[in-house]
Amino acid sequence: MSRILVVANDTNTGKTWLCCEMLHRAVKENFSISPFKPVATGSRSDAILLAEATCGRVAYSEVNPVFFQAPLAPLAASLIEDKMLDWTFIDRRLEYLQSRYKYLLVEAAGGILTPLDRQSSMCDLATRWTAPVILVVPNKLGAISQTRASVEVLLSRKIEILAIVLNELPEATQVPLHHAQIFSDDSISQITRSSNLAILREILPDYKFFTSQPSDLNLLWKTIKARLTSSPYQDT
Repeated sequence: MSRILVVANDTNTGKTWLCCEMLHRAVKENFSISPFKPVATGSRSDAILLAEATCGRVAYSEVNPVFFQAPLAPLAASLIEDKMLDWTFIDRRLEYLQSRYKYLLVEAAGGILTPLDRQSSMCDLATRWTAPVILVVPNKLGAISQTRASVEVLLSRKIEILAIVLNELPEATQVPLHHAQIFSDDSISQITRSSNLAILREILPDYKFFTSQPSDLNLLWKTIKARLTSSPYQDT
């Protein structure tokens, strides 16, 4: 196993942030891994952040070989710009990075069912490049349903789920006042976030769950390394 794909239930979930956190740890350990974001739309800021996380070892143009100006799903952007995805080119760029680095951390764009072209969605990259996935879901009200739905989609495609990360985004902690008749907004937010993790671990016991806390991120990095190197890492 030489690649891992980071996917999410939606856009703006913190995939790039999570990848950068993992890359920072890789750089400290001189671990041979490169980021790869095959398709970006609207902005290449994610690719720039990923490249910067490698401390200049990889250029952002190598990280992101295909870019569409329109801030839309790749299929929609490609139709507007009359430029369909060239999978031969994308595969060659991936193989080029793979020739320089032992492992790849691939970041999808948007959600798992965001269409790349008429035939494939983001999650299908896992099948194309034989990669287990890390699923990122914002830890907020609705996270339980979103996680379950995403897991069902991945399972239907026989895609291995390496880990699920409940990401603590600042905007994800906000709860409208009308939801809090007895408790304060802050207490409701805290209850929601903690109960999400507990309930998901209860109803999806076969999966490894992580939060975006530093200690959990360290465990996630160990899990990633173990999967890539096929060493039997166990939580302690």
